[in-house]
Amino acid sequence: TMLDGPEALAQIRATPRTRRIPAIILSTSTQDRLLEQCYANGATMCIEKPTEFAQLEPTIQRIVEFAIDVLALHREVH
Repeated sequence: TMLDGPEALAQIRATPRTRRIPAIILSTSTQDRLLEQCYANGATMCIEKPTEFAQLEPTIQRIVEFAIDVLALHREVH
């Protein structure tokens, strides 16, 4: 069965082993309803997927910087 992003994320969050893994959603959709569903289902971050290849590197850089910040914060808390 094929799942959309919010459905897949709900399953990830429902599993104890994967519940706490940061989930960054890349989507071509900018619909508020879809973004709200992703955050409601436990998304850590939602980013619009670039339509141009040249925009891919800066987008990945944003994700990496965010992930580093989240991991650093997680280490401070635990």
